[in-house]
Amino acid sequence: MFNLPNHHLALRRLSQEEQIETMSLGENRSMGPAGDLRLIETFFAENPGDTLAINGWFQYDTSFFKNDQVYYQAFNDTLSLESPPKTRFQQSVNSLREQLVRLLKGNYLTAIHVRRGDYLKYENHKHKNVFYQLDLNNTAKKLNNFLQINRIKNPILYIASDDLEYCSEFFSNKGIEIVTSRDLLEKEEFEGDPMNALLCDIAVLSAANCFVSSNSSLSILSSLINTGGRVFLRQTFEKELVFYDPWNTPILYNWD
Repeated sequence: MFNLPNHHLALRRLSQEEQIETMSLGENRSMGPAGDLRLIETFFAENPGDTLAINGWFQYDTSFFKNDQVYYQAFNDTLSLESPPKTRFQQSVNSLREQLVRLLKGNYLTAIHVRRGDYLKYENHKHKNVFYQLDLNNTAKKLNNFLQINRIKNPILYIASDDLEYCSEFFSNKGIEIVTSRDLLEKEEFEGDPMNALLCDIAVLSAANCFVSSNSSLSILSSLINTGGRVFLRQTFEKELVFYDPWNTPILYNWD
């Protein structure tokens, strides 16, 4: 979106309830980021002033988001939880966060986003260093060390995942108690609409004091709108858990 033709016009219309065009950047990963940019440029050249919804992770260093003032303003207006809620997304997530604060009662909230689902098929793929899973054994060990060193007692551990059964079994086998959207939502809410669980996950991740990200746009979005977090961790290609600044972090590409 950055400095592309007509992106100011497109961003100005993001908050409006209107039909928009959708593009998936994941259809041809062989092109890499440069190819993605060409697709977006071509779209705006052929459709000046239109609004484009891009399916896929955040493709660029997040410092670009903040340095492009038009984009940053649109982000604040439509996604940020620090602004007065204008969109249904903001209203829903804010409402869930208010409920969460009452439930936590001041406890230290640690959250981990575990993306498995579609990433499982990339384990032996040539792009396995792009679509990789979080190493839970290493994450649990490093996170436990962090909590002990900082003398954080009785933290609440929330797991957001597209594979709750796997995560529940993993942490149960380690004797670690976790909380998920299944615990926070009413049964009919959890089973009735998958969007409820997703919004619940975003609400918790965006409120976590300590947040461990997956290499996923859901993680990046949640960390960008997190207003209370002080510790953000993510995993490198070498399975090392490192600190990052949500608003100044490169995307972990490793194209070969």
